Amino acid sequence: MKNWQFSIGLLVGYVLVFQAWVGAERSFVVSSGILWCLTFSVWTLVQWRKGYFRNRLDGGLHGVVILDVLLESLLITDHSHSGFWLCAFGFGFVIGGYRFKLLREERTDKNSMKA
Repeated sequence: MKNWQFSIGLLVGYVLVFQAWVGAERSFVVSSGILWCLTFSVWTLVQWRKGYFRNRLDGGLHGVVILDVLLESLLITDHSHSGFWLCAFGFGFVIGGYRFKLLREERTDKNSMKA
């Protein structure tokens, strides 16, 4: 689970913030979007220092999710739909698939070194 905690937390946070925005006032969307991005940016830096990310692309893909929330909070005025579920699925599929591949390769490399 330690290899997935941040990714799962980011995905859950993404869905929760967008769900909170459905029908919300614009001022709430902007302020909560900025606060959410600051919080997850700090958490990303902490995880980077702990070595959570397998490479720069892994970290960058997670950063794209944070950037998406910021841009959506500032640029999109209508959040009265639930299309964000498709984005969450897409982010989860791409980032999860890439991370799964990296972690599997690491396990394979470690096992081949033992032999």
